[in-house]
Amino acid sequence: MKPLMSQDQIDKVFDDTFEETRNVDEPIFIFPDGKLASGDYDMGVRGLDHNTLASELDMDDWSRVHAETGVVRLVLESRSALIAEGQELTASQAKILSKTDYEISKYVEKYQAPSRGLDEIITRSKRVASVATKSVERPVQQHVAFEH
Repeated sequence: MKPLMSQDQIDKVFDDTFEETRNVDEPIFIFPDGKLASGDYDMGVRGLDHNTLASELDMDDWSRVHAETGVVRLVLESRSALIAEGQELTASQAKILSKTDYEISKYVEKYQAPSRGLDEIITRSKRVASVATKSVERPVQQHVAFEH
């Protein structure tokens, strides 16, 4: 499953939110292009929470965060690499994880984008058509000049 966001959008989120690290014991996310998002560790204590990404995206549904960005969520303490059901690792993510002892786990269901039902689409279309027809059907008012 390819991320719903474009690579440019994903890059902007990364650049606006995280510092890149090359230390495999520091990242809290692996982005699709292989960038490792630092957890801002200081003396072994993580300074950034995973929710930083969800907050930046204004999302509270982790299945959606994974669908939109394609990130792998890393939990150093348990050596877990968390992904959504149906999420496929990119070649970069797979290569990085193959060099670690992280265990890949699917921890959230596949994201289902809210869909409009056919009835809702037909109803909205009828409303738009009705408003358009009413504005066309209105009689044109003639301006009458009053003489003094």
